[in-house]
Amino acid sequence: MTCRVDEILNDSREMIRETILKFADDLTTDFNLEATKTETLLNSSAYKTLQGALETFAVGFVNRKK
Repeated sequence: MTCRVDEILNDSREMIRETILKFADDLTTDFNLEATKTETLLNSSAYKTLQGALETFAVGFVNRKK
């Protein structure tokens, strides 16, 4: 049995992943940095922290009172 939070997270998980990777790619380009391997980034604590923050935002945003 899934609840609304699970549905929101499942529906937004891939978008959040793509958003973080695009953000990292843009930072790499804008600041002329060495590219970080995707696998390294996805396993980093910074990625997990940002992912959690975006998931929290997604749940709050979808459930906000109108």
